[in-house]
Amino acid sequence: MAEQDLLSSQIAEVLRQQPRADIVVGLPSYNHGTTVAGVVRALRAGLAQSFPDLTALIVDIDTGSTDGTLISITELQAEPGATLVQLGIVAQDWVMPYHGIPEKGEALNATLQIARQVGARACLVLTPDVTSPSPQVIDQLLGPILREGYDFVLPLYLRHKFDGPITSSVVRPLVRALYGRRVQQPMSGDFAFSTALVERYLTMNVWVTDLARFGSDIWTTTQAMCGGFKMCHVQFGLRNQARSAPPSDLRATVNQVLGSLFEDMTRNAAVWQRVRGSLPIAVLGEEAQGTPTPVTLDYRKSVESFCLGLRNLRDLWALVLAPATLLELHRAAGLAPERFALPDAVWCRVLFDFALGYRLRTINRSHLLEAFLPLYLGWLGSFVREMQDASDGVAEERVEELCRAYETQKPYLMSRWRSPDRFNP
Repeated sequence: MAEQDLLSSQIAEVLRQQPRADIVVGLPSYNHGTTVAGVVRALRAGLAQSFPDLTALIVDIDTGSTDGTLISITELQAEPGATLVQLGIVAQDWVMPYHGIPEKGEALNATLQIARQVGARACLVLTPDVTSPSPQVIDQLLGPILREGYDFVLPLYLRHKFDGPITSSVVRPLVRALYGRRVQQPMSGDFAFSTALVERYLTMNVWVTDLARFGSDIWTTTQAMCGGFKMCHVQFGLRNQARSAPPSDLRATVNQVLGSLFEDMTRNAAVWQRVRGSLPIAVLGEEAQGTPTPVTLDYRKSVESFCLGLRNLRDLWALVLAPATLLELHRAAGLAPERFALPDAVWCRVLFDFALGYRLRTINRSHLLEAFLPLYLGWLGSFVREMQDASDGVAEERVEELCRAYETQKPYLMSRWRSPDRFNP
């Protein structure tokens, strides 16, 4: 309660300094001392160039930085341009490893509260970890909202075929199959949104839940779909990102992303069960050029981890997976690594069964998420083996094929969701 009172008093001070603003930019920072100054200066330059007649407020919400981030923000406040203010949030000590910016959900909540109270017409949330920021980011993300009537804008970055495989294998195809919109990068930490979405987000009953704490990059996107808001991608090219902390382990990342997806999916069941097929969303801007940094993955190690998981976890998996799916996994494990393949339909049913297991609490949810990792590594090994010599374009076509498989298998999900004991819908 004391922490909430402190945050409320900080927000009140921000509103005292600037009671009205047309644009609010939220910067959730955590050990971004090497990049935050460049990001703020680029934002100020972009605001002055693209929207000189609009008032803007940049709000840095720091969640426990121990490097030079706080000093940088203090020094930047005296520089000319849009008003810059800072809030501080005390990050919790998590029992399990945490992936991403601590308390990012609370930082988003603070940004939304300020945007509502200053009467902002558009809001932008941007992670200040870019090493070579461009002032154009303001026009690219806020222009579609302020000039073209869009409500939700996501950047579309150039990525290597093996960069972000959890997005390619789970987030992108699942979100598309559930909500019927072909969003290519639905879990971006950077996004812009309209006043209408500010109100929708603030009225959601999520702010004291783990979904708000860990899954803000997911549910902000899915809520734009659930509400039928006008959304688009903007071509952005490469994202030159600096690390602000040691990289999280894969287990923490998979657990956090999957748990957020399943929780959000459970909450929105009444919406996605009415959706059939999918529609594209607009992609604005010229196709970006550049060569993404290569990502090297060893499919043999992934296949080995999958086979080890099958030996150690088969009894637990049997509590969650349909018998036919478990049989298919045994067949895949019998293949040599250089021939290993996990069929798309099997992978879709694996994910759908785990989503149902999460909803029904078939086993402890933490244990269920932990048990998913070897299955994910099985899909990863299959994909990397198949695409190791393919171009990024061919790999993108392969991901599109997987997305279509999710849509084809959605009736299986619907049948099991409505009749959980039915293994052969």
